[in-house]
Amino acid sequence: MKRFYIICAGWALLLALIGAMIFGGVYFTKKINDLENLTKEAQRLALLSNNKDNESDVDMVSEVCELSIGDPLMPWLVERIGCELPTKTAKIDIEIKNEWKYSYFIAGYEDPAYLNCVYDSGWMSGSQSITLADPDLYYVFVSSDTKAADEEDIADHKITAWRKYTDAVYQSSMMPPKYYFENGYMQGKVEYIRELIKRTAANGDAFMFITDEHWEMNAKQSPKLANYLSETTGINKIFSGGDRVDHGYDISVAREFMQALGNDNYFPAAGNHDFGDYGDESLLYASSFMHLSQKSNVTWGDEGSLYYYVQDDAKKIRYIVLQAFEPNPTKEGLNVTIEYNDEQIEWFKNEALNVDEGYTILIFSHVFLYGYDNSQEFMIPTTFKGYSEMYDAVADYDGKGEIAAVLQGHFHWEDSTEIYKRTMLHQRYEDAEGELIYDVPEGTAEIYVTANAPEKLPYRVVGYSGASGEPVYDSGLLDKSQKIDLHDLDLRYEVVFEKKEGVEIDSADLDSCKAYSVRGSIPLVVTACDRYAAEYPPSFDQSERVFGTITEHAFDVVVLDKLEKKLYFVRIGAPAKQSDDSLAEVREFYYG
Repeated sequence: MKRFYIICAGWALLLALIGAMIFGGVYFTKKINDLENLTKEAQRLALLSNNKDNESDVDMVSEVCELSIGDPLMPWLVERIGCELPTKTAKIDIEIKNEWKYSYFIAGYEDPAYLNCVYDSGWMSGSQSITLADPDLYYVFVSSDTKAADEEDIADHKITAWRKYTDAVYQSSMMPPKYYFENGYMQGKVEYIRELIKRTAANGDAFMFITDEHWEMNAKQSPKLANYLSETTGINKIFSGGDRVDHGYDISVAREFMQALGNDNYFPAAGNHDFGDYGDESLLYASSFMHLSQKSNVTWGDEGSLYYYVQDDAKKIRYIVLQAFEPNPTKEGLNVTIEYNDEQIEWFKNEALNVDEGYTILIFSHVFLYGYDNSQEFMIPTTFKGYSEMYDAVADYDGKGEIAAVLQGHFHWEDSTEIYKRTMLHQRYEDAEGELIYDVPEGTAEIYVTANAPEKLPYRVVGYSGASGEPVYDSGLLDKSQKIDLHDLDLRYEVVFEKKEGVEIDSADLDSCKAYSVRGSIPLVVTACDRYAAEYPPSFDQSERVFGTITEHAFDVVVLDKLEKKLYFVRIGAPAKQSDDSLAEVREFYYG
């Protein structure tokens, strides 16, 4: 009996060992398989995250159906022929064979019944590649006219949907980080910008303005943000105020930024840091300007220069990009001299500002006004070569077009001032009374009087009644250069320089006396740097810049309304002032 129990125990132990081996083999095999699967999944996600095209998870969309949807563009036409796109669609590629036959749009809905439209691409035609910012929406491709297009037309076109399933893929190289979409931040910006564009479509334009990227210190999300805005709003122009790189110019750094941006409608100005250690315009051209060489709407200044203008004949807008520095290879550090050379000044006055009737002009420069006085007010520079001449060319402009604004960077903070539009007054000299008289144009609200020696030629401002011709206003005798406000616009004004008894004057004294009226103003807007750098605290009352939040970047979408003579600056990223609500921040500037 005892022998029997020993045999049974032996068999039980043997079976237990065999079971353990089998279980262990299965367990470890599963572990190995799991590890292999995890590795494959990690590799797949890495591939997707680093591949702009996300070449996995591609669906050909062939199903054509009649859709009853809440059409975002024409709500009275809700029966449409179109295609439902797969869920989690992040991008679609559309190849159109008969683009002349009909147009189309992409609409995104929060529910599968297509009742609450929160995104529409606007009308499009021809082949397109479209990035969809929110993969969780329900998207449909919709033809514009059921009479012009039938099922065979749409089925004949190639529509490919690209999908993303995970956060790792969502945050791929072509998408901004998800914190830009929290609390509806970017969605709200896009909606507001699209509304502005719709409102100004017939009489304006829109572009992005970014400055002082300093790419080595940049959080490097702004190209993704710019491309996302381009995809969702249709804005295809980006102007830069300069300083794409930081200290020690390296051509590869600038090219890295250009590659990240991937937009050949990028129109940069040359900043002082862009010249770097070499002070070589040819290197700077090769890294940041060469892509403009084949553009038919770009007209360059003098040969070898970095100033040019961009012409939009359809919208009658000219964008002028200036070069505020000259290379100086002998100078230590940043090899650049602060100046506008004589050739550029002549080009600016005689060619760039020479537009046809009805054109609007926008001017971009890394620096147009340089420096502040102790009260933090702009001062017109006189110490840097050519700066006063460029300022005067804008202030005294009397061409056929109209200057809407000057945009600059360089200072790394927000500010704005006005360039007063000046009209030099007609002058005549009265020998009998020894007076130099300026006639002031009707409707003038302000005049500026300047004189090198006003103590020799004191002056007064006299207003005459249009009805009686009698003087009804007299400023009294003034003996210093100053601005005078004219409160009654119905009067006819004169500025009269009077000969002072016992004081000899000559022609030079007369020539030094000038007067001009101010009949409007041009905003000069300075915007903060796009770069993020923790070691540089905010200046004045600027908001704190924090990496990993929307404040890591700062640039603007600018919408021009020619009819209202108004510019909207919609901030993307760090708000311009601490007190402003970054979710809704927009600054408005009038011109004229």
